[in-house]
Amino acid sequence: MRLTRRSLLERAAMVAALAVIAPPILRVNAQTRFTENPFTLGVASGDPWPTGAVIWTRIAPRPLEPLDESLGDVPVEWEVAEDEGFATIVQSGTAIAPAARAHAVHVEVEGLKPFRPYWYRFRAGGAESPVGRTHTALAPGAAGDQTLNFTFASCGHYEHGTFAGYRAMAAENPHAMLFLGDYIYEVTYGKPEQKIRPLTSAEPTDLAGYRLRYAEYKRDLDLQAAHAAAPWIVTWDDHEVDNDYAADQSEDLHNPAFFLARRAAAYQAFFEAMPLRLSALPDATAMKLYRRIRYGDFLDFWVLDTRQHRSDQACIGAQGGTYNKRGANRRLVPCEELYDPARTMLGAEQETWLSYGLGRASAQWNVIAQSVMFCDVEFGGGARATDFWSGYPAARQRLLDRLAETKAKNPLILTGDVHSFWAWDVARDAVKTDSETIAAELVCSSISSLPWPMTDDFMGALRADNPKLREVRGRVNGYVSCTARAERLEARMHTLSDITQEGAGIAETKSFVMEAGKPGLVAG
Repeated sequence: MRLTRRSLLERAAMVAALAVIAPPILRVNAQTRFTENPFTLGVASGDPWPTGAVIWTRIAPRPLEPLDESLGDVPVEWEVAEDEGFATIVQSGTAIAPAARAHAVHVEVEGLKPFRPYWYRFRAGGAESPVGRTHTALAPGAAGDQTLNFTFASCGHYEHGTFAGYRAMAAENPHAMLFLGDYIYEVTYGKPEQKIRPLTSAEPTDLAGYRLRYAEYKRDLDLQAAHAAAPWIVTWDDHEVDNDYAADQSEDLHNPAFFLARRAAAYQAFFEAMPLRLSALPDATAMKLYRRIRYGDFLDFWVLDTRQHRSDQACIGAQGGTYNKRGANRRLVPCEELYDPARTMLGAEQETWLSYGLGRASAQWNVIAQSVMFCDVEFGGGARATDFWSGYPAARQRLLDRLAETKAKNPLILTGDVHSFWAWDVARDAVKTDSETIAAELVCSSISSLPWPMTDDFMGALRADNPKLREVRGRVNGYVSCTARAERLEARMHTLSDITQEGAGIAETKSFVMEAGKPGLVAG
């Protein structure tokens, strides 16, 4: 086997990473009794399938203190019922919360009925958790007269605002919630007066630091309410590890071997904090996050990972001047490197998986859930955002060509990241304004991160320079909810009122509709 520079660096980093993610040696402490609430971080469920879902909790009586390894591996009882009062319990058992995984519990519940709600709870050491509600997916072959309600969101910076948006999403009682990245922020930014809930912990670089950051976020009761309301389907973006990172390249251009060890710690903490199947458990420095969540033959969620496998951003330093941070050059005039067909956003394995899957897709709706802007944004003067898909034009065109070739029904791309609302018709040729429309893209604003401070003139220029752009809205926070039926999918962009105040509500809603068999969006 030929050893490349990257593979050598990965092997070097693996030594440090293995200590983080080695399979746990169970030391079960069956005598544990808690005098404090061990369920301070709530409960969650995720990645549903027709006969089950993942249910999650984490034993953390003192979540902001270093992990208490003296607890050993804690047995945790769980129950799933057909009703909120647990009169009809249909599944139960005991799972182990391993100290090596921060006492996180991931139970893959089986034996449930398709497309119906269930309620679940946990017990440990004499304490009982809050009750969560999950919902199974449609059975194989199910199509026709269906209705599927889901929401999607991204970018919840704890310091910049309350998490009222999460509670508003929960109140919609959806069948599923999608989260498209930046669940935590490893950094703090903004003026002091913009930090209404300042954190005191330092930027995380190791496993203990990332675990602490997740605990700081997950104590929020609005976030806990959203997790307890419906199953989550999650992917990540950059801030779960490091701003604008690309594969083994950090924002601050650290030694890649050092950064891969940091990334391994961040991936481990992400797994511990999310309701993911055990197949996503990190292996050495890597984690398999891309997957398909199927709702019969009605709707497929194609969940992508646009960070771990991408090529480095192009044209770094090509504009002249001093360059020392990756994030400083996000909008660049394209250079020759940008168009190299070998450059990838998804990596060869994930790209092949998606291409093959789309070729065999049978669902009425094909929803691609991912993190960064897919459509080509013209910022004027030919400038492109190199962290978006526009920084990977050959990879984007391969996916566009595949969508057109396969005739996968009704493709819709969901996106986060940019702290603003956008709605696009997706062109077959990304950079030709007269190219036929083959799909649509919807971009949600941020839950609480500082919104993009676009001026009216700037938004007007974007609309003028991008003929396929149907809507752009900055200066606001919010999320998107969707209702899919056989003949149409309606998307509602929910703008939140003042998120610096507890209980912020919905201030405004704008709707778009995608008709089955008619790619593109129309105002609702």
